[in-house]
Amino acid sequence: MLTLDALLGTPFNRASPLGSAPTFGARFYGFGNPTFSVFAVAGVLAAAGVAQWLVLRGRRRTATLVVGVIGVVAMAVDVWPTLGADLGGGLVLVPTFAILLLAASGARLTFRRFFTIGLAGVGVVALIGVLDWLRPPAARSHLGRFVGQVVDGDAWEMLWRKAGYAARSVLGGVPVWITLVVLVWFALVLFAPRRFTPAWFARSEAGWPLFRPAILAIWVMSVSGSLVNDFGVRIAMIALVAAVPLVVLTALRATPGSPGEVSDAEGETVSGTGAAPSGRASSGTDDEPSVPLPSLPDGGGSPDDAAEPAASGR
Repeated sequence: MLTLDALLGTPFNRASPLGSAPTFGARFYGFGNPTFSVFAVAGVLAAAGVAQWLVLRGRRRTATLVVGVIGVVAMAVDVWPTLGADLGGGLVLVPTFAILLLAASGARLTFRRFFTIGLAGVGVVALIGVLDWLRPPAARSHLGRFVGQVVDGDAWEMLWRKAGYAARSVLGGVPVWITLVVLVWFALVLFAPRRFTPAWFARSEAGWPLFRPAILAIWVMSVSGSLVNDFGVRIAMIALVAAVPLVVLTALRATPGSPGEVSDAEGETVSGTGAAPSGRASSGTDDEPSVPLPSLPDGGGSPDDAAEPAASGR
């Protein structure tokens, strides 16, 4: 729906509760900050859902291609000057979808790969900004105007002002403070899984192999979006509003005895995702359906580590 809205000139965004209100000064085109948060979460979960369906059926290459296509489309819709016109969102979406892309392909997530893809994304966003800057001044979006400020040497003042707005967002009251607590808690679950993984998270991950990569991608989007945008922590707050209900539904579906589970011939409870019970591979697939857990080891990783499964962390 948001993609269609962008193609139509974002009329729905202007009329929505989370859109820019006519009574306040704002740019009334493209994606605003709240719209980006919802759009990014929807894109991540859509890509993860389709990719998991394919991976569980042994179609890992197709899953990787699908994640790449969804990521490119999401970035184009968000960044393109006549669509979303969201410079900061493009910088955030590249590393976000890079996590899902590597997980769907079965490759190990390393710092080298993560930052290489991230830098490539920055280059693409910069190129789009330059192309917008080359248009006549009256036709430029704020992407092209920002490039013009960089060329004129006036960008630093604007960046410091936006950084101040973002820093002051932590004073936004109880909802923002709850958001910070949730982000810290998920950081512990994602980066210290042996000590902080709760039972419901482990069950969800067992039934939904791309569950952890999807949560990591949303976490990266929320944190990086809060850092590069003058909306600050409120980017993460709105992203959690869209993501948390879906995470809760996934956890409930993975709970033993829930309606989403079925029993196999041996009486074992299996999540209704098509996954096989723990310790057995799904039948009818060409390769192992499990997805390696995204991790960020200290080393850059060797060229051959794409074939090495990552540790589950549990």
